[in-house]
Amino acid sequence: MKSPSLWLAGVILAACAAVPLREADARGHAHARTTVHRVDGSAGASRVVSAHGPHALYVRSGHVHGDGRGNVDGHTRAYTRTAHGGTVERHESFYRHSDGSAGRQRSTHVDGAHGTTLTGSGAIARDAHGHLTGSRSTQITGPHGTQYAGSTSVANGTVTHTRSCTNASGDAVTCRRR
Repeated sequence: MKSPSLWLAGVILAACAAVPLREADARGHAHARTTVHRVDGSAGASRVVSAHGPHALYVRSGHVHGDGRGNVDGHTRAYTRTAHGGTVERHESFYRHSDGSAGRQRSTHVDGAHGTTLTGSGAIARDAHGHLTGSRSTQITGPHGTQYAGSTSVANGTVTHTRSCTNASGDAVTCRRR
């Protein structure tokens, strides 16, 4: 029997991380929101959401700030612990300036209940002239030590992707395609 690729296992793990919490284990829920409007035209807003059960937890927070002159920035953070012991952490920040430039950064870390880990990070930016630059990297380690490392970047209209895979002994192996 063939096992699914590490990439697919990581995606499934990340997608399923909140399922037990939302369906069966959510016993408590809290939500808070604040908004501030200042005389100088700037404004800010924050939000916190949490839910928990006997074995699961979900917390998300975010903040956005505008200076009243067309510049906006903010960040979000999220943490999930599943009833089965897996955890997911995500951090994200973003900005948009009045000149049209904008950017976003994100990092994610998943610890699966059965030993799989996934770490990903990336950033993308658009300058005032519309040119994009960015990169993203992902590392996945299976419960038996197999590893995948991938990286994608974009600059000057060119997208580049590299990847490598190793077995549990650390020897390079061919990465399977999806």
